[in-house]
Amino acid sequence: MNPKLLSFAGKTQNVSEWAREIGISQSSLTHRLNRAGWPLEKALSLKRPEIRGRQPTSMMYRKWLKIRSRCLRPADPAYKYYGGRGITICQRWGSFKNFFADMGLPLPGMSIERINNNGPYAPENCKWATRLEQMANTRIAKHITHAGKTMCIGAWSREIGIHHTTVSYRLRVGIPIDAPKKPRKPRARKE
Repeated sequence: MNPKLLSFAGKTQNVSEWAREIGISQSSLTHRLNRAGWPLEKALSLKRPEIRGRQPTSMMYRKWLKIRSRCLRPADPAYKYYGGRGITICQRWGSFKNFFADMGLPLPGMSIERINNNGPYAPENCKWATRLEQMANTRIAKHITHAGKTMCIGAWSREIGIHHTTVSYRLRVGIPIDAPKKPRKPRARKE
């Protein structure tokens, strides 16, 4: 019999198929069988462990854990940017269930953003945002008001269609940011 095929409860499947069926990784199942020495029946009958009704490896659960860690754990490398400067997590979000109920699932490519960068992680101060939206809402982003509209340099760059360094240069030397581009002088060709 092929050692990679496992027979249990009248079914014969390979390790990856069994792992997928019981909801664990193939390496976890292999560890259960080889390193931990579990009998086949125990290894295949135990499903993935649950923490307070949520899967510990779920994306939302990991996001919630990271938020809590950077706000509450001084040992976290990001603590100095969050908890160290007074960013807190509201009492309601001490529970993953409440966090999930308030925020729901994000669209692909979005992550959590605090609307007020100096405010807490709380339902009224958080939303799902794209990376570009988040980059515009940082402490170091320089915002410019032009023609009654305020945006960061990167957003103006995309709106006008010029490189962000050109926008910065124009601001530095006093040229309007939406001034037309000067045509480049053709380079002399070497013969």
